[in-house]
Amino acid sequence: MGVKRTAGKPLGGKALVDAIVKHAEDKKAEDIKVIDLRKASAPADWFIVCQGEHPVHNRAIADSIDEGLAEAGTKAWHVEGKEDGRWVVLDYSDVVVHVMMPDARKLYDLESLWDEGAAASSAASAPKDSPKARLKAKLKSTMKQRKWKIEE
Repeated sequence: MGVKRTAGKPLGGKALVDAIVKHAEDKKAEDIKVIDLRKASAPADWFIVCQGEHPVHNRAIADSIDEGLAEAGTKAWHVEGKEDGRWVVLDYSDVVVHVMMPDARKLYDLESLWDEGAAASSAASAPKDSPKARLKAKLKSTMKQRKWKIEE
């Protein structure tokens, strides 16, 4: 994996994961899953996937994480989807947080997509226009933009 943008910041790696989970729990995020991607060819070392009951709830969860980590001196490298609130992504480089509505979470099924080795077989067997295939292509594109090594 490439250079970590969180290197040298107060929080990184497992400490960052633990802080994110705490802030998500503080806002009653549901079904929090931590996915360890360190052994996979992935755009981050960790994914954290959780959900809220409403887009406003998702924004509150994302705000809690973002503001709590900023107070600790760690800021997101990129934030996307906050306006809509259906799927908010907070990118801390080595940890990417997905705060999703239950229907989007079920549709994209990130947990099984990135489960050990499932990413390659799942996307390879999915039709090219399926949500999983589109997501895999978008993630590959992001990895190339960041100049991360992509293993086929």
